Amino acid sequence: MEALTEISNSIAFQIAAIENRQRKRTAEAQHHFEYAIEAILKDVWKGTAISPEYESSIHRRANWYSSNPRYSDPNLTYKQTIAAFDGMVRLRLVEVTKDGHFDHFTGSGEVTRYRPTDKLLEMLEGIEGDPFRDIEPNIDAECIILRDRIDGVRTVIDYEDDATTNEMRTNLRTINECLKRCWPDLRITDEQYKSLQERLLVDKEKSPVDFSQRILTRIFSNGRFDHGGRFYRA
Repeated sequence: MEALTEISNSIAFQIAAIENRQRKRTAEAQHHFEYAIEAILKDVWKGTAISPEYESSIHRRANWYSSNPRYSDPNLTYKQTIAAFDGMVRLRLVEVTKDGHFDHFTGSGEVTRYRPTDKLLEMLEGIEGDPFRDIEPNIDAECIILRDRIDGVRTVIDYEDDATTNEMRTNLRTINECLKRCWPDLRITDEQYKSLQERLLVDKEKSPVDFSQRILTRIFSNGRFDHGGRFYRA
């Protein structure tokens, strides 16, 4: 992934050149800034393998990044992620296709969606490899997820680890280590794959096939660990 990192570093330099900052970012902030750029690039690069019509998404709500540390990526901070994204918009590398919104009363909303411009696609064309294979899943991310309904809204909630949750996580990590080494595919032609992705993209109830999603999460939806616990997301 050296080529992707090089593109990310170049973009970080270009954004810094157009920012009106009085001071340089601290080393920690710079790390989060560059990490966010690379995360956006990975999502865009993966999208090129899914479909030319694929739209990536980004959360612009600060609370999403800090409300529940258990389920969030500590390297993705609100301030630096939005600085990275807005900088890429200003450089005309990505363009917003649909603004996000959030209703605090109902607890529902939609994330901001965006697509790469031809300028960014040209930069990504020089990367050798397959994003489905080369973008590895993060097996360190929380894989035991607890949900409950709060004020009628299904919400992920934090919990205290015990022997049961630790054992479940250890077992699932062993499974995911195996899945990470394997490669899922569909026995269809390229034309059939393209047609399938187009149909899935226009169906609001479904998602396109993403072969980079190779690991499982276990989700308990009733606020307790002695009921439910199905496997999802792979």
